[in-house]
Amino acid sequence: MTMNRRLIASAAALFTLVLPSLALAAGDGGHAPEAPPTLQLIATIINFCLFIGILVYFGRKPVREFFLNRRDDVVANIEESKRLREEAEAKLREYTERVDAFDAERQKMLDEYRAIGEAEREKIVADATVQAARIRSDAEARAGHEARQARGGVHGDIVERAVELATNEITSRLNPAVHSQLIDRGIASLSDAG
Repeated sequence: MTMNRRLIASAAALFTLVLPSLALAAGDGGHAPEAPPTLQLIATIINFCLFIGILVYFGRKPVREFFLNRRDDVVANIEESKRLREEAEAKLREYTERVDAFDAERQKMLDEYRAIGEAEREKIVADATVQAARIRSDAEARAGHEARQARGGVHGDIVERAVELATNEITSRLNPAVHSQLIDRGIASLSDAG
């Protein structure tokens, strides 16, 4: 129904409702004879039924269209809400999967770093053990060498001291007569050998 047609229908309904009131008000100023109460009640009921009939006749289609449009809007809103909910659930699943994947990747990286750290620690310990053994071996060799040198030095010192003491002892016991006797014996032993 177009707008002009609705306006005309509304004006006709209003005129039908207002006309009886205008007729009663247009009296000659005197009192119009009153109708019996049952007749007034019947007139009121007829007016009310006419009013409802006009409303239903002219308002049925717009009211029906309003409720159909409202129903379509509600259905569209429900479908849009479902679509948005499904999109939100899909995004939630995606983000949950990303977070799970991130947690797994983080745990994997931590495990790798721990393994690398453990391997590095073992390498450092192995290198330190090798270096400690090498240092110990070098120290033992150096100590042995120094001990041999010290023994050799001490032995040499002892021998020199013994020779010196022996020389001093012999020199102190050796007088010129014993000296010449030793020289004669040495010459004799050389002549016997030759």
